[in-house]
Amino acid sequence: MVARVAIRCAMLFMAFAVIAADDPKVAAIKKDLDALQGSWKTVSIIRDGEVLTEEKAKAIGVTITGNVITINEGKREDKAKIELDPTQKPATIKFVEDGMDGAAGGIYLLEGDALKLCWSFNGNEPPKEFVSKNGTQTALFVLQREKK
Repeated sequence: MVARVAIRCAMLFMAFAVIAADDPKVAAIKKDLDALQGSWKTVSIIRDGEVLTEEKAKAIGVTITGNVITINEGKREDKAKIELDPTQKPATIKFVEDGMDGAAGGIYLLEGDALKLCWSFNGNEPPKEFVSKNGTQTALFVLQREKK
């Protein structure tokens, strides 16, 4: 009896694994998440329409490990889980921080070793384009993959 239950559970698990593997959205998420892994150096940053100086921008580092993004700014380190949807146009990203209500929504564009991240903060509507204008409470990061 126990063996039959175990076999049925294993078969059910395998069926769900096959369904997930055949889901194009799941495959696209995995592909993009895999491509985002690693350390990124900052090329430029615009926050709420203000262009950070090159010196300030380059002092900020971004690392993506698994589904966690870490943004280092001097002694400050912010971490959030990321949720991707590359099937949207433009592709969307959510930043979910532990202990925070809601998520910051944004968009991303990955082209080879170049990455653009644009998101809203303070619970505002996610951006639809890669710009950060004064009063929009958005951030636009332009990043380049760090070479090993």
